[in-house]
Amino acid sequence: MNRFRSAMQVQDFSRRNTEIDGVRGMLFAALADYSNPHLLEETCAAGQLRRLECAWAIEQVIVATYQVQNEVSAVSDRLSHLQDKICEDAITVINRCESHDELDFLFPEIIRIKNHDLAVLNSWQNHVDWMRSLPSSELKLLNSADFNSSDPHYSTINLAEPPEPPS
Repeated sequence: MNRFRSAMQVQDFSRRNTEIDGVRGMLFAALADYSNPHLLEETCAAGQLRRLECAWAIEQVIVATYQVQNEVSAVSDRLSHLQDKICEDAITVINRCESHDELDFLFPEIIRIKNHDLAVLNSWQNHVDWMRSLPSSELKLLNSADFNSSDPHYSTINLAEPPEPPS
């Protein structure tokens, strides 16, 4: 994460992309370690879930690397794959439980993953897919918008009453 954060600070566009590509390569190597099936086989269900959660977090950072490089097709594809993977992995972990006590212990965490983590990923996916559906003219407008503007006239959400129309 520190290397990714530093890469984002590089001013030269080409060097920044090269550094982000390097970060992504490092993340893919870490993902392979955390997803190693031989290591997962030797781990109890709770340990397996923790290891998989780390893998999912790494995958999210990989998605973020694609997003900052404006590779929306890759972002959409990876998010879709990640959501499917989380569901498959959760079933695998549940099937690995050797007792009702172990299942009772893991159940709240699995429900949190379903209700929170997957919901966030689904929202991210919907946002990316919406961005992909916009015509290039609207994307340009969206990219040029200053959402940090303090001018209430240009605010994205203006809760004040609209001004009276001139007579």
